[in-house]
Amino acid sequence: MGCLFFSKSSQKISILGLFALWGFETNKGMETPDGCIGEDIPLDELWENAYSFGKSGQFNEARLCFERYAIRDPSKDKSWCLLSEIHARMGNPQGAVRHASVAARISGHNQSGAEALFLLANGHMAMNRFDLARQLYYRAIRVDPGHVSSMVNLGVVLGNNNDYNEAIPVYRRALAIDPTIMAARHNLGSALHTAKRFG
Repeated sequence: MGCLFFSKSSQKISILGLFALWGFETNKGMETPDGCIGEDIPLDELWENAYSFGKSGQFNEARLCFERYAIRDPSKDKSWCLLSEIHARMGNPQGAVRHASVAARISGHNQSGAEALFLLANGHMAMNRFDLARQLYYRAIRVDPGHVSSMVNLGVVLGNNNDYNEAIPVYRRALAIDPTIMAARHNLGSALHTAKRFG
């Protein structure tokens, strides 16, 4: 699931401060694509170019373009979410966590906020920080009680910790919202079997 689609000056300054703290990835040997060069490129065109690179699997190019977009409009949480997704696809969970953290900070308590927390949890899960991932999935579900992706991944984290009795109602809740999620259906069956066998 991709991140869903305000700019007060004080918020913009604090967000830009995060650039100094974290910075973007170094672009060694990587030239910025033509469709992303120049301050005169309209933001909507820059966005479309970045999105097109990502959809075609050109993740480095998409990353560079979205970074330029984020510098010009740091208050748009979706660009930070997409940067997080790109870093995750490139096998860089640290980068995914950095960008999802910014998205979570600026998106608020809405569907975008839940998606940012979901991506942040995914990054921590990829780095085997399961307790932190569990907390973030629960937070995402509190923000958006219908966020089934967080429910499914939360169930995985709980199952990995042998908390099958806690995972079972989470999977059932996800399936009540969307019965077509095969991962939830399969994992629920496994959790029920394991809980019955060892519970």
